Amino acid sequence: MNPRALALITSLALSGSAFSQSNWGSVGSLTVALTLSYQSEALMLKDSAGKVLPATEAGGGGPTFTNSFSVDTLDRDGNITKTVATEEYGSKISSSWRWGNAEIIRALVENEILPQIGKAPFIAGWSLVVVYDGAEAAPTVYARHTDKTTILLDSVILGGPEDFYVAAITDRTVTTTLNNVLTGASTETALRTYSNTFKGTGSASVPFYFGDLRCKGLLTGSYRYVAQSEGTGVNRVITQVLVPGATKIDKILGGGSSEGLLIEGSISAAAAVVTNLYTYFPAP
Repeated sequence: MNPRALALITSLALSGSAFSQSNWGSVGSLTVALTLSYQSEALMLKDSAGKVLPATEAGGGGPTFTNSFSVDTLDRDGNITKTVATEEYGSKISSSWRWGNAEIIRALVENEILPQIGKAPFIAGWSLVVVYDGAEAAPTVYARHTDKTTILLDSVILGGPEDFYVAAITDRTVTTTLNNVLTGASTETALRTYSNTFKGTGSASVPFYFGDLRCKGLLTGSYRYVAQSEGTGVNRVITQVLVPGATKIDKILGGGSSEGLLIEGSISAAAAVVTNLYTYFPAP
């Protein structure tokens, strides 16, 4: 299977349906660890004569990007003999703003996408998880509380490989045919074993207070299919379940929706675990 079609960690969408008809899938935790660098004011506000204003409410001063002022030179009679006009601009780079799971959850709560549970600021108990549907290999990302409240979100977190990728693939299918010599009937069972380890460019879009943080970096990961068996005898059902390994996009470099915002860091999903989605999701 092409990794591009999997979109390994994708759509966070606020909607109703929690999972498809297959009861088997896999679940992995999601971790966002970004650092936001931005331009901030490097100058202090000055008055029209170039004097720094007090950085108080009464003084009207404070940090600024620009200043515009002029200084006049007068003769003995008070006539202007020289005017020096100055226009200045100053900025600095600040990199102390972290944007991770806690900040994302806080923003989702404040935007009323997640309910307020527990004590303010209502972050405790929430986590981000990616769920891979076993039937359609369709991945979705949820915010999940320890009380099993599970909310499907609405922004893309991480897409599959794009532009280019390289992969190591193992694909093996074993078909077993059983013949009944008395009736002439036969039954056939096919079991496929598939694994894929890949590396390529990947993109991410992380929820923010306004707009999304757009990122691009090196995406590495793997996935495989495992056979999940239920029942016995003629009632035995074998389901192929997509189980991604640890997946990560790092060496991220991207820009935000705000001018002068640079994003660096990583986004990763832990190795998924086969899960019965009927019991994982709370009953309606």
